[in-house]
Amino acid sequence: MQNDILRTLALLEIHDVACGKIRVGGSGDGGYVMANDFSGNPIAYSIGVGPQVQWDEEMAAKGFHIWQYDHTVPGLPSQHPNFHYQKLGIGAYLGDPELITLAEMLQRNGHANETGMILKIDVEGAEWHCFESMDDEILGRFDQIVVEYHGLEYLADARWCERAERVFARINRHHAAIHVHGNNYGEIRIVEGIPVPGVIEISYANRAKFALTPSNALFPSELDTPCDPARPDLILGSFRFS
Repeated sequence: MQNDILRTLALLEIHDVACGKIRVGGSGDGGYVMANDFSGNPIAYSIGVGPQVQWDEEMAAKGFHIWQYDHTVPGLPSQHPNFHYQKLGIGAYLGDPELITLAEMLQRNGHANETGMILKIDVEGAEWHCFESMDDEILGRFDQIVVEYHGLEYLADARWCERAERVFARINRHHAAIHVHGNNYGEIRIVEGIPVPGVIEISYANRAKFALTPSNALFPSELDTPCDPARPDLILGSFRFS
C-alpha cells in the first residue's frame, strides 16, 4: 500500500515554469499561486465560490470574464461587471437539478469550442468524481487549472487511492503541476508512514503552452500565506515522492 501511495503522489511532481509565478486572490484562504502568463483566452471558470471572491476580482481586473458556480451560497459577496454567477454546482453526471457537468457549463455559455481558458475549482471533495468523469479533451482546453484536493488522508484505502491515481494521471496528460500548498485548516497526517496534508492546493499549467522543467523548490514558498492566519503554514519541503 505504501508503494501505491508513493506512486500516486509522484504524479504531483512539481515543475518550474519559465514565465514565473504570481499569487492571485490576496493572502489567506482563497488566494492561489499561478503561472504569471494570462495571455490566453480571457475566460475563467470559478467553481466553488464560497464567502469571498478575491481571486475572481483579481482575475476580472486582468480583463477576464468569470463564470461562477456554487449552489451552496445565497449569492456573491460582491459584484463586478465581469462576473457571471449561477446558483448551480458541478457534478459528474447530469440528473441532479442543482448540479451540472463542466461540459454542460461550457455548452450553455457558448464556450464548447473555446481554448486557452482558466479553471479554478474548490468544491469540498466533489472534485474527485468530477475530474474522473471529465473528457480529456475538455481539460486540455484550459491553460491553467487550480484545484483544491480534499481527503488525502484516505489514501490508505486502496479504492480511494486508485481513484486519486486515475484523476492525477488524467490531468497530467495535458498539464503539469507547478505549485503545491497545504491548507492549514487541515493537518498533515501520517498515512502508511508517509506525511500527507489532508487538503492541498495544486496549480497546473498546460504542457502545450508553458515551458516546464522539474523543480527543486521547497514549499511553502515566499508566495504562499497560511489559509488560517492564526496557525503556522504546513511545511511540505520538496513534495517529491519518487
